Amino acid sequence: MRQRWLVVAAVSSALALFGCAKKSSEQPGEPVAETKPEAPRPAPLAAVTPVRLPGDMVPAPWLGEATLVAALGAREGAVIVAAGNGWLRWFSPSGKQLGERLGEGYPQVLRTVDLDGDGKSEVLFARGMGRGAKDAKAVLEILEITGESAVATPVVLPPATRQQVAGVAAVAGSGALWVASFVSKFEVNVGRYEKASGPKEDSQKWERVEDRGQHRVVADIAVMPDGTPIIARMYGDTTDAPGGVYALREGKAPLAIPSTRGARALHVLPTDGGQLMMSDGWHKNYGRKAQGLVTLVSRKSWGWTKLASVEVHKNYGFTQLRSGDPHSHEGPEIIASGNGPAVVVLPTRPDLVFVLGDAIASDAVAIDLAGDARSEVVIAGPKPVIWNPR
Repeated sequence: MRQRWLVVAAVSSALALFGCAKKSSEQPGEPVAETKPEAPRPAPLAAVTPVRLPGDMVPAPWLGEATLVAALGAREGAVIVAAGNGWLRWFSPSGKQLGERLGEGYPQVLRTVDLDGDGKSEVLFARGMGRGAKDAKAVLEILEITGESAVATPVVLPPATRQQVAGVAAVAGSGALWVASFVSKFEVNVGRYEKASGPKEDSQKWERVEDRGQHRVVADIAVMPDGTPIIARMYGDTTDAPGGVYALREGKAPLAIPSTRGARALHVLPTDGGQLMMSDGWHKNYGRKAQGLVTLVSRKSWGWTKLASVEVHKNYGFTQLRSGDPHSHEGPEIIASGNGPAVVVLPTRPDLVFVLGDAIASDAVAIDLAGDARSEVVIAGPKPVIWNPR
């Protein structure tokens, strides 16, 4: 049965015959990625209409009005974490609420990562000004959740007139956290944070230990396994200038990575450590000119190169990219959400894109709740659901 719908997907994708958007010119003063002259250019891909991935959509009203979701553990120890305006809650796979933290602010970042390498992931949660919380202060916390309790350690953010956190990223086990947080209306500070040392009372917080400068309208941040931070910018130094994706190299100017216009989300693939997925094609005019592009780039010894780019039909820009394995495809799978239903993108087969039902997804995260080889997908949005594979 699975082979049958894969064939259908391949045939439907092959019928679309127009290419990806042409790459905009680079911004003045910002170096471009070194490109090897003989490096082959990827063939332009057609705009792909996603094929429905067989599965059951189970309503999850207990997620309430959550806009962000994350997952801890798997199988019998799985915990689903959700954030809405003014709250953070965590649940068992059956939907039983295990705990709650209240605090003013609209959720901006919700991620999980094993920061200290002890085998247990922490929850990275940022909230601040946003819809229904225009006067909220930006707060970033690192939470250790155990059963009904949660121990929170604050991250000391730089002073700001705009109370928003654009993105948070970390390499598992590194003990370091990269944070992109607004300091003014358009400028975002990027820094590396570590847990404070010294007396016990002073060590109960994370402080900035390295500054990688301020960058305009950063939408997300990722970090490569070697510790290099990567930022996505929605547009350039003016709203009329194209944005893009940049590596912030220590002691050097930002390096432009091949992309198409602005970018909203980044995700480092769990493969050889040198591949990065981005949601690019963003435009200041949102739905009128933006494209739902997902692009795969790879870092080589001589620089970065674009491997593939696919436009997902009827979507104007994904805001979240997560890893998952909802249909046991060989190789990594990426779940993209925001501005429409969640879709599954296969980096090794960009001509195949699958949609997870019709539910509008503000965020989606994969977690193995059944203990088999495939993940369920928790989808936050106006009508929250859990997608179960058939």
